[in-house]
Amino acid sequence: MANTMHIGLNGKSYYGTAGAEAATEITAIQDVSVSIEINAVEGTSRASAWKQVKAGIKGATAEFSLLWDGTNASQAALQTAALAGTTTAFKFTDAATGYGYYGDWVMTKFGFDQPLEDGMTCPVSLTLDGALNVEAPA
Repeated sequence: MANTMHIGLNGKSYYGTAGAEAATEITAIQDVSVSIEINAVEGTSRASAWKQVKAGIKGATAEFSLLWDGTNASQAALQTAALAGTTTAFKFTDAATGYGYYGDWVMTKFGFDQPLEDGMTCPVSLTLDGALNVEAPA
């Protein structure tokens, strides 16, 4: 059996205009985390001895940080979108197969961290606006 481990270092992240494919790579990105969330809708009645649950509304969040660089074009574009409340397209994939997720997102956090003994970063949080799409391997 072949080793199928993928290393986060090789992942790819892109941003772009909402409604279009995110095509501008974010190279100063660190530690991306994408989470799909599904609300549990409970429909239990007294007639059942067991909880009755169905999948409800779905959503997704993403979090990452950027290495701080006041001259980085990606950082400037994301900061502008965050301050304007603009929906932005993002795509997160593994580089080996191209598998990943994409869609339009709203930035719910954009900041500036200055840890004493590490590099300065911009923490970013996203909430999906609409459907999450799956990029299947080519």
